[in-house]
Amino acid sequence: MRLLARFNLYSVALSLAFVMSACAAPPPLGLSGTSEPLPGTSQVSLIVSPGTRVTVTSTRTQAPTSAASTTSTTTTQQASILVVQDGAMLDRDIIPQLMQLYNLDEVEVKQALAGAPAGKLISTLAEGFRRMEGIIPVGEDRLEFPTNLAQQVAAWVKAADERYDALLAKVPQDQRNSFSPAEQLILASIIEAECLADAGETQVAAVLLNRLRDKTKLQTCVTAEYAIGYQRAFLLYDDMEVEDPYNTYHVKGLPPGPIASVDDKSFTAALRISADEELYFYLYDYVVNKLFFYSDYDVFRADANGAQGRYEEEFGESPYSKVNKQERFGS
Repeated sequence: MRLLARFNLYSVALSLAFVMSACAAPPPLGLSGTSEPLPGTSQVSLIVSPGTRVTVTSTRTQAPTSAASTTSTTTTQQASILVVQDGAMLDRDIIPQLMQLYNLDEVEVKQALAGAPAGKLISTLAEGFRRMEGIIPVGEDRLEFPTNLAQQVAAWVKAADERYDALLAKVPQDQRNSFSPAEQLILASIIEAECLADAGETQVAAVLLNRLRDKTKLQTCVTAEYAIGYQRAFLLYDDMEVEDPYNTYHVKGLPPGPIASVDDKSFTAALRISADEELYFYLYDYVVNKLFFYSDYDVFRADANGAQGRYEEEFGESPYSKVNKQERFGS
């Protein structure tokens, strides 16, 4: 939801190290329901869960007027639910569901995503299946089968553009920033990944916008985590030094594409100008599950050191251990 760079709690020696970030994507929620048939009526049986392909069978029996006159028809329709949580990522959360829903292998799903048509939110710098990162909306999407995945991808792109227009219309002209729609989605995805507790989006956006304005590196941990393919509560120096275009410790400015799906709060925060031009740092305290924001680097660094120690004491594990932040700390 927010694009704030959170400083690595233990990287005290980082030269103007900027803030540790936490990716948030709560685990998928399931749906299930059944309907018992009544005599002479239609019957619908349905059990749906994320990433599950199910068959809905409707049976209608005509009440007999005589022992010999009974008519029965059966129709079959396939349906499924795709669940996309705040901060969900294609590789980790969405592609596995699409593989199961469409009965395709990983390569086939990624090819379909890579073939997405151009849209105002599709970054021209993102490559392959990552062109669709952040495009699929947050929520439960009921898909009807048979459906061609390529057609569904095109529908998602169109819906994403319409969603952007609707959100932008709610922001007064004098409060909009000057970034392109695709850049704003990238910014929103960083904000989303940083705001595990679904709060602080406006302040995270301010930190990121202030750094972009000053042409300094964003140095957000969530982008480094996206580059290396896993998360830690606190990154190692080696993680931050990975040479990857998505690692904003390595590159200046925004990464080439989004890193997660975003909700409306994060997206709206990414459309506006900075709400506080003095904010430059933030950290996520996992023990209290809350973001803290700073304009003073020394104060930030002291609090970051304390947060790292509290993490180790509270959870009884190394702060460098791999962890799914969305699953463990997400709201």
